[in-house]
Amino acid sequence: MYFESIAAAMDMNGHGVYVWLAYAITVSLLVWLFWAPARQLRVRRLWLIAEEQRRLASEALRSGATPPHDHAADGRSSSMESSG
Repeated sequence: MYFESIAAAMDMNGHGVYVWLAYAITVSLLVWLFWAPARQLRVRRLWLIAEEQRRLASEALRSGATPPHDHAADGRSSSMESSG
């Protein structure tokens, strides 16, 4: 092994602070580079679903019918409707 102990590996002859800080910054940036687009995609997908529901409700109001309601979108199951 290159270092005699874990403490020596953490210190790296006085350069450990810079090395481990560089690793921490790199890992943080990589996590952010994966997390930020995934979050943005989720937000945009929810916005598109809401926009489609608004469009359907608007069309239904113009035609005089009752607006459709998607129970799967708000997390309710169809078993809740049938039990009662």
